[in-house]
Amino acid sequence: MKKIKLLLIIVMTIVLSVLFSGCWDYRDVNELYVVSGIAVDKSDDGQKYLLTVEVADVKSAGKEAKIDSKLIQIEGETLFDAIRNMIMISGKKLYFSHMKVVLISQEVAREGITQITDLITRDNEPRLETNMLISREKTARELLEYQSIGEVLKCISMYEMLESQSELSKAPFIENYKFIQSLSSEGECAILPAAGSAVIEGQKNLEVSGIAIFKKDKLIGFLNGDDTKYLLFIRDMVKSGILPEMGKQETTKHSVSLEIFENKTKLKPKYADGKVSIDINVKTVTGIGEQGGMVNFVDEKGRDILKNNAEDSLKENIERVVKKVQHEYGTDIFEFGKTIKIQMPSVWKSIYLEWDDLFKKIDVNVNADVNIRSSGFLSKPFSKGE
Repeated sequence: MKKIKLLLIIVMTIVLSVLFSGCWDYRDVNELYVVSGIAVDKSDDGQKYLLTVEVADVKSAGKEAKIDSKLIQIEGETLFDAIRNMIMISGKKLYFSHMKVVLISQEVAREGITQITDLITRDNEPRLETNMLISREKTARELLEYQSIGEVLKCISMYEMLESQSELSKAPFIENYKFIQSLSSEGECAILPAAGSAVIEGQKNLEVSGIAIFKKDKLIGFLNGDDTKYLLFIRDMVKSGILPEMGKQETTKHSVSLEIFENKTKLKPKYADGKVSIDINVKTVTGIGEQGGMVNFVDEKGRDILKNNAEDSLKENIERVVKKVQHEYGTDIFEFGKTIKIQMPSVWKSIYLEWDDLFKKIDVNVNADVNIRSSGFLSKPFSKGE
């Protein structure tokens, strides 16, 4: 027994000495530039990739350390070639393990972004959770030159904007590996968040809003932030957000904003007389976040009016966005085909070859159920003297 214990102690000592001896691939931070994100454009002649890298430039050490955003730009025959060419300018190798976002110009995205996703996936440094965004501006690089209200590093700011979309629902948070899955999945078309600018006090500031729509791996168009919210309703990706102006009707113009607390959307495909249709069933829990005017929307009568307005508005906007995508893009970004494939596999086998055409004509029935759960601290409209 003593020999067994002694053997265990020896084995544990050897294992721990190996584990705590240091990192096998350790590299001094002074030998590297830590990349926060990259912007991918085409060169002026359209023949090469123009790569702009944002790196964290540490100005000093210790408690007085200051980090600035530094941009490095160079061309290459391929992306990997451009990345290695950076050494000619920086004198240091780029370190991509902390890269948060990849910004892609419309020109590059319309040609196809398979090469970009391949590089991110194939190389061992970039993480599969890296987020790609499509620039609404003329180039991707100019996004890195705009003002940002948050972090000094623009790419970190954009990543934080994406993370915060759970409170707004005007852009999706889609990691690279999920985008790749969409590209390779039958009956599914890919989307990515879009980035652009908002003018504040005469200056352009970074803004993440809306989506870029893909047909296979090629960009074909965009949806703005408001339309994207109803796309996210359909795809059951809404966690929070605002439903504005729900109190307006023919007899009153009072505005009420409803805050979304919970949402659950279920898609139900139907097949009858050789025709497929989709039921979209939305159940949303909300609360009154803001009200203008003196109409009481908190009592039973007012709440019924508000509930009906909210349900009608949600239904109309979802139907509108579906028709818009059907007519303008003809691309199934709602995962209708994926739903049919899962819930009605035999039907899918008979229609999948014609799905691109069938999607443009498929009937959609929207059922919206809005539950108004609370009204905040006020149980009636605010009036003068209260």
